Amino acid sequence: MNLSQISFRLFAIAVMLVVSRLEVCAQMMLSSRTHDVYIGVYGRHTEITKGGQFLTNNIPIAYNDNLSIMPFCSTGEVELVHPLEKSLFILFQMRDASGKEVPKTSEGLEWGSDIKHFPLKPTRSNHDRMASWLARGSHTNGTAVLMNGPSLPSPNDLFVMNEGGLYYLTMEVHLMKQHVIPGGWTWDHIAIPAVTIKVERPLTAPFFVFSATNHGIYFAISGTKTKKAIAFDGNLNWHPYFTGTESFMLHTLDVSAGLKLRLWGPDGREISKTALGQTIGTNFDGVRTGENLPPGTEIAVLYFWSGEPAIVPAQPLPSVSDCFAMDKPGVYTLELQMQFLKVIGKTFLEPEHDELVRFPPMSIKVNRP
Repeated sequence: MNLSQISFRLFAIAVMLVVSRLEVCAQMMLSSRTHDVYIGVYGRHTEITKGGQFLTNNIPIAYNDNLSIMPFCSTGEVELVHPLEKSLFILFQMRDASGKEVPKTSEGLEWGSDIKHFPLKPTRSNHDRMASWLARGSHTNGTAVLMNGPSLPSPNDLFVMNEGGLYYLTMEVHLMKQHVIPGGWTWDHIAIPAVTIKVERPLTAPFFVFSATNHGIYFAISGTKTKKAIAFDGNLNWHPYFTGTESFMLHTLDVSAGLKLRLWGPDGREISKTALGQTIGTNFDGVRTGENLPPGTEIAVLYFWSGEPAIVPAQPLPSVSDCFAMDKPGVYTLELQMQFLKVIGKTFLEPEHDELVRFPPMSIKVNRP
């Protein structure tokens, strides 16, 4: 099987799938008011203010972005508390574009599962424990304080969203409003009117890109693409191929010596690496031959029988999001470079040794919703 045949087969698969037009993350969706209180719902990576004003609209949030909520009030200030127990705090529901209810994950089933037993007041028991929360000012008058709520899961953590497309997530938030009465405090149960936000899971298609050929060897990087770029959190693989007909072995190197990665953000600035990312490529430039590998370098063996690439399994690579701190949405540029060792010589006159096969860097676009 040659390069053109492989490319055609992969292309034939890709054209059968539709790639979604992935929109930018939502800004803030507002609930209706009750007891002078209302909330805004947004994604963790959403821009919610500009020029001192809160941005509100109905653009879908990314399916894998953690949810956030913020309290507001139509009066000057309202003292609130919210449950620490997820079963009392928020009831989530979701429907797909056809109106069919989407099943919940085990995490989703826990949230809001005990709303019917919402307490009459905060206590010190695990079930009724509350945390203070302050709503100060409307989102329109410039006096609201950024009082973010507790960390919430992503829609993908809560629901089994197997298909790409648009979903509708409904949140029913339960709080307490506290105020002073003669002799102490009292609390009113507040059920914020359900707010529905759009959630988008992008349609995906196979992604593949081929390297240059070196010593008759080339490889493909494969994964999943969204909006004509690889998904930032998707699993990547590399697969070696050979243009010749003889049988031979490759010694592959661990990620410290066999792989080098760099990433540039949408603004052209290089992105810092995570702890995992910092372990990748540390010994890459120190590899010269198989006899003098950097100390601790691990190797594995891949066999090519008669140059037939189909017998060599795909090799896993870490996801881009595991290697880099990709905090902002946009299209990033990944520079990827690989090298491994080809086993040469199997006779008395030519003892077996390893020859370095290093490939030039490849540029790959990465989509971060």
